[in-house]
Amino acid sequence: MLSSSEIDEIVFQVLLSRMHGKKRYAQPVTANTMHRLLNQAQDILKKEPVMLELSADIAVVGDIHGNIDDLLRIFERLRYPPAMRYIFLGDYVDRGLYGTEVLMLLFALKVKYPENIFLLRGNHETENLSRYYGFYKEISGKYEEDVYMSIIDTFDYLPLCAIIGDRIFCVHGGISPLLKNVDDFAHMQKPHELSGCGIFTDMVWSDPGIDVAEYAPNERGCGYIYGPKALAKFLDDNGLDLLVRSHEMCSDGVAWPYADDEETVDRCLTVFSNSNYCYRGNSGAILHISSDLLVNVEVFPPLTEQDLKKRKVLLPYWLYDMIAKKEAEKKNAVKSTARSSKAKELVPLRVSENEGKYGNTVKDVPLRVAVPVNC
Repeated sequence: MLSSSEIDEIVFQVLLSRMHGKKRYAQPVTANTMHRLLNQAQDILKKEPVMLELSADIAVVGDIHGNIDDLLRIFERLRYPPAMRYIFLGDYVDRGLYGTEVLMLLFALKVKYPENIFLLRGNHETENLSRYYGFYKEISGKYEEDVYMSIIDTFDYLPLCAIIGDRIFCVHGGISPLLKNVDDFAHMQKPHELSGCGIFTDMVWSDPGIDVAEYAPNERGCGYIYGPKALAKFLDDNGLDLLVRSHEMCSDGVAWPYADDEETVDRCLTVFSNSNYCYRGNSGAILHISSDLLVNVEVFPPLTEQDLKKRKVLLPYWLYDMIAKKEAEKKNAVKSTARSSKAKELVPLRVSENEGKYGNTVKDVPLRVAVPVNC
């Protein structure tokens, strides 16, 4: 079992790999440490049900797709756990270059603060997709096959959905004609590899569609297109007000799929947290659901190359003691002035204990929009 200091070291190594715009493709930690981290994460995730029931005052994060820099600025903006609670809606890997670092950081935080960060499963948390959409190639340049397979095993223990404050249903893709009663679903066992047809596949693959009344085949080849009537019935039958999902890129980071339908205009919200997805120039967004179920939307623009070169990674406050100890050890063991200067350069002096701005420029200040949810 990894000690608390070893978990902190994993987090630090991920942050260190992004300092001053440096791009490291090597292993942030050893394969042995990765296996131990994954085993510990599995032990925690095994105890979580297929459907989480969470209290409000929580941040909701959509697709990340290997964008470690967006993930870091989200944590820097809203603060790292345990200062803020998070639920992620899946799709941590593929498309981007740093799915390994994204998983490493999220699993380390899950082990360190299991009640402050929750990870749902997306359609890319499967062997079928991750082998062919970038993650397998990425991790093969850093680790052997056994680490990849251990990650695939860990995906099998991720929950599929969550209900926040008894009123907001969170899922990666959407609903299914097989998903009638959430209380019945809560007693189901988590699936292993998501393939073929069925309720679990539908929930990570389905999309909302305004031109469909209830359900229609999905052009993706998996899941369904669910219309306003289907969504309204599902929410009403289960005493829910809002469905929050991800799975689709949004130019502005968020979208209301049923904006043109009077009855369900504010009952489905898509959030996508990976900015500049596949170089499309889109904004990213995150949500914060307050204790009184007010949904705050924060939108942030893509990071430019200049932003990445100028930015300094902020450390969570709980890492500061470890960094101070490292600095003291380096000073005691310093062999030359040049080496001492280099060591100081690698360690930022800023600590992310309070909220800060995205990046370093005024344009990175997020837009806040308050959307009330009926109780």
